[in-house]
Amino acid sequence: MPMLGFNTLALSFLMSFFRPSPVTTPEATLPFELRITFKNNKVELDNQQGCTFSLLVFKANRQVVLNQSGMVNLEAEPKAVDDSRFLFRYTKQGKTIYLTGIKGMAWKTLTFQEDGKPHVLDQNGLK
Repeated sequence: MPMLGFNTLALSFLMSFFRPSPVTTPEATLPFELRITFKNNKVELDNQQGCTFSLLVFKANRQVVLNQSGMVNLEAEPKAVDDSRFLFRYTKQGKTIYLTGIKGMAWKTLTFQEDGKPHVLDQNGLK
Protein backbone atom coordinates (compact mmCIF):
# COMPACT_ATOMS: atom_id res chain seq x y z
CA MET A 1 0.00 0.00 0.00
CA PRO A 2 1.56 3.34 -1.00
CA MET A 3 2.28 5.92 1.71
CA LEU A 4 0.25 9.09 1.45
CA GLY A 5 2.06 12.31 2.22
CA PHE A 6 0.98 14.67 4.96
CA ASN A 7 -0.24 17.26 2.41
CA THR A 8 -2.46 14.68 0.69
CA LEU A 9 -3.96 13.58 4.00
CA ALA A 10 -4.51 17.17 5.13
CA LEU A 11 -6.18 18.05 1.84
CA SER A 12 -8.43 14.98 2.01
CA PHE A 13 -9.38 15.85 5.59
CA LEU A 14 -10.22 19.47 4.72
CA MET A 15 -12.22 18.50 1.63
CA SER A 16 -14.43 16.22 3.72
CA PHE A 17 -15.90 19.35 5.37
CA PHE A 18 -16.81 21.11 2.16
CA ARG A 19 -19.99 20.04 0.46
CA PRO A 20 -21.32 21.81 -2.62
CA SER A 21 -24.52 23.71 -1.89
CA PRO A 22 -27.57 22.88 -3.98
CA VAL A 23 -28.01 25.07 -7.03
CA THR A 24 -31.43 26.57 -7.63
CA THR A 25 -32.45 25.99 -11.22
CA PRO A 26 -35.78 26.33 -12.99
CA GLU A 27 -36.25 22.60 -12.41
CA ALA A 28 -36.03 23.22 -8.64
CA THR A 29 -39.04 25.57 -8.67
CA LEU A 30 -42.35 24.23 -7.44
CA PRO A 31 -45.11 24.16 -10.03
CA PHE A 32 -48.03 26.56 -9.95
CA GLU A 33 -50.33 27.98 -12.59
CA LEU A 34 -52.58 31.04 -12.49
CA ARG A 35 -54.99 32.36 -15.10
CA ILE A 36 -54.92 36.18 -15.04
CA THR A 37 -57.98 38.03 -16.31
CA PHE A 38 -58.87 41.74 -16.20
CA LYS A 39 -62.52 42.73 -15.68
CA ASN A 40 -63.96 46.12 -14.73
CA ASN A 41 -60.61 47.51 -13.55
CA LYS A 42 -60.01 44.43 -11.39
CA VAL A 43 -57.55 41.56 -11.66
CA GLU A 44 -58.80 38.01 -11.24
CA LEU A 45 -56.25 35.32 -10.43
CA ASP A 46 -57.82 31.92 -10.96
CA ASN A 47 -55.77 29.09 -9.45
CA GLN A 48 -55.18 26.27 -11.90
CA GLN A 49 -52.51 24.49 -9.82
CA GLY A 50 -50.28 24.95 -6.76
CA CYS A 51 -52.13 27.63 -4.74
CA THR A 52 -54.36 27.35 -1.69
CA PHE A 53 -56.84 29.94 -2.98
CA SER A 54 -59.23 29.23 -5.83
CA LEU A 55 -59.96 32.81 -6.95
CA LEU A 56 -58.32 36.07 -5.86
CA VAL A 57 -59.67 39.46 -7.00
CA PHE A 58 -58.16 42.91 -6.38
CA LYS A 59 -58.11 46.38 -7.97
CA ALA A 60 -55.96 46.35 -11.09
CA ASN A 61 -54.00 49.49 -10.20
CA ARG A 62 -52.79 48.11 -6.84
CA GLN A 63 -49.23 46.96 -6.26
CA VAL A 64 -49.31 43.63 -4.43
CA VAL A 65 -46.99 40.77 -3.51
CA LEU A 66 -48.46 37.32 -4.00
CA ASN A 67 -47.58 33.81 -2.87
CA GLN A 68 -49.34 30.43 -2.92
CA SER A 69 -51.82 31.63 -0.27
CA GLY A 70 -52.71 35.02 -1.78
CA MET A 71 -51.56 38.55 -0.96
CA VAL A 72 -48.62 39.05 1.39
CA ASN A 73 -47.42 42.19 3.20
CA LEU A 74 -43.65 41.68 3.35
CA GLU A 75 -43.12 44.83 5.45
CA ALA A 76 -45.45 43.58 8.18
CA GLU A 77 -44.53 39.90 7.72
CA PRO A 78 -40.88 39.58 6.63
CA LYS A 79 -40.95 35.89 7.66
CA ALA A 80 -43.36 35.31 4.76
CA VAL A 81 -40.35 35.15 2.42
CA ASP A 82 -39.12 32.01 4.18
CA ASP A 83 -42.62 30.55 4.54
CA SER A 84 -43.57 31.03 0.86
CA ARG A 85 -43.03 28.45 -1.86
CA PHE A 86 -42.98 31.29 -4.37
CA LEU A 87 -43.36 35.08 -4.31
CA PHE A 88 -43.87 37.68 -7.01
CA ARG A 89 -44.84 41.36 -7.19
CA TYR A 90 -47.68 42.60 -9.43
CA THR A 91 -47.68 46.23 -10.62
CA LYS A 92 -49.73 47.95 -13.32
CA GLN A 93 -48.98 51.25 -15.06
CA GLY A 94 -51.49 52.26 -17.69
CA LYS A 95 -52.25 49.07 -19.63
CA THR A 96 -48.83 47.52 -18.93
CA ILE A 97 -48.50 44.77 -16.32
CA TYR A 98 -45.17 44.18 -14.58
CA LEU A 99 -44.48 40.97 -12.67
CA THR A 100 -41.28 40.71 -10.64
CA GLY A 101 -40.18 37.29 -9.38
CA ILE A 102 -38.97 37.35 -5.78
CA LYS A 103 -38.70 33.65 -4.94
CA GLY A 104 -39.33 30.28 -6.59
CA MET A 105 -39.46 31.51 -10.17
CA ALA A 106 -37.38 30.66 -13.22
CA TRP A 107 -38.02 34.28 -14.33
CA LYS A 108 -37.01 37.64 -12.85
CA THR A 109 -39.37 40.06 -14.63
CA LEU A 110 -42.28 39.70 -17.02
CA THR A 111 -44.15 42.44 -18.85
CA PHE A 112 -47.37 42.18 -20.83
CA GLN A 113 -50.32 44.30 -21.92
CA GLU A 114 -53.86 44.23 -20.61
CA ASP A 115 -55.50 43.22 -23.88
CA GLY A 116 -58.82 41.69 -22.81
CA LYS A 117 -57.49 38.13 -23.13
CA PRO A 118 -56.66 35.83 -20.22
CA HIS A 119 -52.96 35.21 -19.57
CA VAL A 120 -51.57 32.07 -17.96
CA LEU A 121 -48.64 32.41 -15.58
CA ASP A 122 -46.52 29.65 -14.06
CA GLN A 123 -43.10 29.25 -12.42
CA ASN A 124 -41.45 29.39 -15.87
CA GLY A 125 -43.22 32.52 -17.17
CA LEU A 126 -46.21 33.33 -19.34
CA LYS A 127 -47.68 30.58 -21.49
